[in-house]
Amino acid sequence: MSRPDFNAPQPGQSPVRRERPLPGWLLTDPHTSPIQRHQPGTASGRPSRFDSSGLGSPVRAFDLTGATLLGGGGGGSDSATESAGVRDMISRGLGRSRVRTLDLSRIELGSQEVQQCAQRLPRMAALRKLALVCCALRGEDMRVFCSGLASLPRLRELELGRNRLLDFGAQHLAQVLPLLSSLQWLGLGENGIDPAGARALGGGGFWEGGLEVGHGVGLMCMKSLTKLEMVKNRVGDEGAKHLAAAIARSDTLTTLTWIGLDANRLEDPGCVALLRACTKLQTLQQLGLGRP
Repeated sequence: MSRPDFNAPQPGQSPVRRERPLPGWLLTDPHTSPIQRHQPGTASGRPSRFDSSGLGSPVRAFDLTGATLLGGGGGGSDSATESAGVRDMISRGLGRSRVRTLDLSRIELGSQEVQQCAQRLPRMAALRKLALVCCALRGEDMRVFCSGLASLPRLRELELGRNRLLDFGAQHLAQVLPLLSSLQWLGLGENGIDPAGARALGGGGFWEGGLEVGHGVGLMCMKSLTKLEMVKNRVGDEGAKHLAAAIARSDTLTTLTWIGLDANRLEDPGCVALLRACTKLQTLQQLGLGRP
């Protein structure tokens, strides 16, 4: 029996894997990223199979999925050696100007690593796809991370699923979304986002330093967004109404084809609000409102 091809994306699937992990999935399981080009901890100069242009970039992308960044560690141990090697790859690789796909999923990023990413992202103007799935990103990390994210005008796909962004992280992300004018896919599944975070993403504003700020930003300004994934959060009916208001009021948010809000504690009021708002979306093909 032949082994399954973990690298082959399904028809119409994004190059960054987004299916929910199967039951029993562990971080020690085989590498299942569909954009695998190198084993964890190594680099290759081969052009990406998602970019056939053949531009002369010495390194197309680093795929460090499955590696782990750990603080401390005993001297001379294998884990300490791997951690040093991964940090070295990040410090040398994240600044490559022609890298188009960067998948750092399943790497536990601490504050120091997030700071390194934010400092080097502005050098990656050609970046198209960025995935940080299951990286233990926290809401407070997003303040630093978004400072670098704002300098990626060509970014088309941003996958931040299975982290700990919460409402605080969603608020920071909402402020930078208007600067990502080319963004087509936004993945925020399983991040513990509550109604307050949905309100910020919907452009309803939020409280910061005793002042209510952030009105009219977030999803309302997205003119290229086609797919929005927010499954398994806690937006509830109140948050659903904020998202519905953003869709109904926005003059630019008209290209959505897929919205995923399954397992978000939605009842009839929230579902009805979303259904009414989505009647204006002539391109919409799928609206997920299922319960867990």
